[in-house]
Amino acid sequence: EHDVWVAVEGAAIGWVEVDRDRVAALYVSPSCSRRGVGSVLLTFAETSIRSSGYTTARLESSQNALDYYLRRGYLRCGPADSDGAWPLRKDLAAVTPNQGMEPTR
Repeated sequence: EHDVWVAVEGAAIGWVEVDRDRVAALYVSPSCSRRGVGSVLLTFAETSIRSSGYTTARLESSQNALDYYLRRGYLRCGPADSDGAWPLRKDLAAVTPNQGMEPTR
C-alpha cells in the first residue's frame, strides 16, 4: 500500500509517497524550494509511518539531498549504493505532526 500527499497552491507544488515504513519519494517544484513545503510533506510522511505502527522511517537519499535529510534527524545506515543513493533512517519516537500547510491526499 502506498500513500501519497500532494501540496497544492493553485496547482500541485510538491508531493511525497510512503510505502510502509519507507519514504519512497519526495518532490518539491524548484519554484517553491526553500519555503518549507518539503518539510511539511516529510512531516506528514513520518506521521503516517508512525501511525501505521512503525518506529523508524527509512529512505534513500541522493547526494544532493543528503544534508537536507541529515538536518531533519535522519542518520546514515550504510554506504551509498552504486547509483550514489544513501540509505538513511530516523527514529520516529520524537516526531510530532506539523500544524502548517494541509496537503491533499
